[in-house]
Amino acid sequence: MRVRKVVSFQTYWERYPSKRPSLESAIRKRGDNIWHQDASGSWVAASNGLHDERHRERDLRGENVVVASEFYYFGQSAVSVPERFNNIPASTQGHKNTYDGELISKFWDWISNIAPMAGRIDVPSEFTESGCCAQKNDTEKDEDVCEDTA
Repeated sequence: MRVRKVVSFQTYWERYPSKRPSLESAIRKRGDNIWHQDASGSWVAASNGLHDERHRERDLRGENVVVASEFYYFGQSAVSVPERFNNIPASTQGHKNTYDGELISKFWDWISNIAPMAGRIDVPSEFTESGCCAQKNDTEKDEDVCEDTA
């Protein structure tokens, strides 16, 4: 992604309500605008999200949210990244900082040429009810503890 701006969690909550999780669809359940401060200043998680109090410490260890101006999300249509760019993409959810401007430029040229379009190209690789359940419960094996996502 290309970072357009950096905002605080609370600003993200206030300015981007469309990114909050909801039960409207399977994709909307995965909204990433999860954390906000209540009237007393305490951090609370949005209901229906895949993250909850168990994820608080990890989720809130940073101070800001990055907002994209342009991104590529391949999901189930993931492509192999050439070895020369292995230092650029993060291998899990989250982000990774790379400061080599020339390498970034070459990577952006490569990805924008191989992608059929910018934005979401395909749904996440585990985009099923059981996959969503497994993600919510941080396990691939115990789907029964996730009755609330069905």
